[in-house]
Amino acid sequence: MKTKREFKLTEFVSPTRIRWAEQSKNLVTAPEGGYDLAQDGSGTRVTVYNVLAGHGPGKLIAPLALRSARKGADDFANAIKAAVEAS
Repeated sequence: MKTKREFKLTEFVSPTRIRWAEQSKNLVTAPEGGYDLAQDGSGTRVTVYNVLAGHGPGKLIAPLALRSARKGADDFANAIKAAVEAS
């Protein structure tokens, strides 16, 4: 299932911190999320987080969405890390 997602940046501290809040009205949303970047030896450490919230029937599927998000978190963090280290 595809959904339209809209996010509002709530904090931006270049180049180390981004925070967002989802503005969409979906069954499961991320009302709070972001990532932090930190120097780690000769590379970059990426910390990503999202707070997921279910709405209506989405309260029943929120745990499944969280499990799916965790499975894709490493790939997402590695994509951010590669983009940062390439710039």
